[in-house]
Amino acid sequence: MRASSFFIQRLASFLCGGSDIVFCGAECLSEENIIRIGQVTHFFSKIGVAVIELKAPLAVGDRILVKGPSTDFEQVVESMQIEHKNIQRAEAGQSIGLKMAEHAKEKDVVYKKI
Repeated sequence: MRASSFFIQRLASFLCGGSDIVFCGAECLSEENIIRIGQVTHFFSKIGVAVIELKAPLAVGDRILVKGPSTDFEQVVESMQIEHKNIQRAEAGQSIGLKMAEHAKEKDVVYKKI
């Protein structure tokens, strides 16, 4: 991590009450506001779909954050599939196909906003 990035994160942490944070642009999100729900294991760039291995439940309508070294975006889950069948909810341990608003990369981390 560059020194300037470290300084910005420390300043953001101080301004957000000293809790550990995930830094998303100008917005501070404390650990109470988001939970890690999974990781991108593959991205199909032609159709804009990511395969996500879930560590926590996810449902249509949930707001997610996708973060990685060069990825940082937020979107609402509009549809998801398992084995080419639309589902409304997925549980921890399942791998789902999720239409992404932007390009994602393998190993990007997916958080759910709560």
